[in-house]
Amino acid sequence: MIDRNFTAEFLDPVLWGRLGEILSVVSPETKVLHVMEADGAVRTVIDGCLKVLPKENAESADDLRDLFPEADEIRVYTPATAEKFLTDIQEGRTYDADTFEYLNTMYAKLQKTVKVIPVRKKRNRLWEFLERQRSTDGICNIGITKEKELYFHCILEFKNGNLTRVTTSDRYKKDLYNWEKICENVEREFPGKVCHYFRELEALKN
Repeated sequence: MIDRNFTAEFLDPVLWGRLGEILSVVSPETKVLHVMEADGAVRTVIDGCLKVLPKENAESADDLRDLFPEADEIRVYTPATAEKFLTDIQEGRTYDADTFEYLNTMYAKLQKTVKVIPVRKKRNRLWEFLERQRSTDGICNIGITKEKELYFHCILEFKNGNLTRVTTSDRYKKDLYNWEKICENVEREFPGKVCHYFRELEALKN
């Protein structure tokens, strides 16, 4: 989660401008399969495509996983549960919560009202690295190369499980693209736990 006092500083426009590309590799958009059970049939929607299936073809979670292997999550609705969820979120009043807190609250309500079936998929290695590191205070120094040149870089600072700061090697000016010097500068500037992650972009995709 992002800390309320989150700071973003020294974001090099070239290195940081590639964040979207890196995120699309590390954490691609979640594909949600929406399933509505009504009138003896099962209506499914994923990626905007509607399919109507006989109920006997989609009676279990395994059936749905087999039919839609691209889904990351399956949400099973009935007309009653869908109406209740929409009513609950419209009646809620949330004024003092950041975006992540609000979305987590909405998702918790969804899970209480609608049947949510997670689909276990292998996490990207960088994602797994960040999941481990954010549980302890410290610095994550991340460098991604393309054709042996530094292509993306960021420094993430975590405290109490929250992301408190993001920055790039722009803070080191002349060492902007020098990975070894960046590592030396990070360890000099940020005392305490520092973890370095360095990988080629193509390897990150696998």
